Amino acid sequence: MRQIIDFKQGFRNQSLKLSGLSMRNYTLLFFLFLCPLALHAQEPQNLKQAVGRFERFFNEERYDSIYSMFSAKARKRETFPKMKEKMERVYGSLGKMSAVTFDSYKDSIYNYKLTFKKMDISLKVNLTSDNRIDYFRLVVDTADMGKLKLDIKDETVVLQVKSGKIYGTLTAPVLYGKIPLVILIPDSGPVNRDGNAKIVNMNTNAYKMLAEQMSTTGIAFFRYDKRGVGESAASYTDEKSTTLDTYIDDAVGFINQLGKDKRFSEIIILGHGEGALVGMVAAQKTKVKKYISLEGAGYSIDKILKVQLAAEKIDTTNMDKNIFDSIRNGYTVTNLYNPMLKTLFRPSFQPFMRSWIMYDPTVEIKKLKIPVLLLQGERDLSITTYDVKKLKEAVPTAAVMIYKNMNHVLKDASPVIEKNKASYSDPGIPLNEGLVPYIYKFINE
Repeated sequence: MRQIIDFKQGFRNQSLKLSGLSMRNYTLLFFLFLCPLALHAQEPQNLKQAVGRFERFFNEERYDSIYSMFSAKARKRETFPKMKEKMERVYGSLGKMSAVTFDSYKDSIYNYKLTFKKMDISLKVNLTSDNRIDYFRLVVDTADMGKLKLDIKDETVVLQVKSGKIYGTLTAPVLYGKIPLVILIPDSGPVNRDGNAKIVNMNTNAYKMLAEQMSTTGIAFFRYDKRGVGESAASYTDEKSTTLDTYIDDAVGFINQLGKDKRFSEIIILGHGEGALVGMVAAQKTKVKKYISLEGAGYSIDKILKVQLAAEKIDTTNMDKNIFDSIRNGYTVTNLYNPMLKTLFRPSFQPFMRSWIMYDPTVEIKKLKIPVLLLQGERDLSITTYDVKKLKEAVPTAAVMIYKNMNHVLKDASPVIEKNKASYSDPGIPLNEGLVPYIYKFINE
């Protein structure tokens, strides 16, 4: 109000004229310009009556009567069985409406507040010239999603690549309106969409649990089998021709494909372990809204391997010079005598290692211009809180959450190393209880 008064006072004091118009005429034109907006801000009588009928039909569970109010165009967008299913879910979760209140008008859409005992829902609606419902959408605040008995559905998503097809599972609640989508980019090794790797006896179901828990909050979740794993086995050609950029391209492909799905309001990347680095680079090449590093490294892989090999009491004194520098410069290293080193640096794997070394997480994460969240467990045997510190230094605005008891497979684990490792083969252990709530909070901030 003060700004409006000052605005008028300024004209009054200076006795200004605009384009030859007196202040009186200018005020009249200003009023006429705003008049259509003021009219639309009022609740039209015909719409009030239509919404009143909707309220009555909903409370009487007469969903066919609601559908009879739809225009032909609206019916093409929404079939009766689909509309009925959603209405029944809302009614079954919330019961009858106690009130309907006109709220606002924006972009040709009228907004109403539907009041229930547990919560409020927004109704966005408009009518055709013959008073049929032409646009109709119920919108539930994401923070209230847990109050609804959501119908969760899984569907297969396939990405076509040159070497074949990569398969994944989209787990999503069936809701009115657009919802966020989290795309999980998996860790290193032969990890499938559930977070398991049979070849190394890893059976955690961690990714499957994430999908199930995130979807109950009203957020869709997508995960996939990497090349050569599970249903995507046929898409793998050979180790020598696979690099980190191959996995980056796969992630970009899924992000772009799912980004065209009109069910989703935004895409959030959640990269686990090696997938955190893949996600950093993929985020630079796509339109994503937020990025989450889950147990992501803060150092390049050559530095990480030196530490890990030292922990296994393998002599790494000259590794930078004799192995990593050679691989980085395009040479194939063959003069290795230690059995573990011969396996890790086998010639067929060195092209992948070469591409991996070229990416420094602290450099890549700096390139992101979107909100960043860093999640880390203190009982991770692979990645430590020092990694989070390095990433935080690179992106000072990043949000950080450290979980005291969580290990690399996202479960609470014993401080005893052998017991910690045992959790990798026990799918009965639940996820750390604070993980999903904090991800949910970050997405909705």
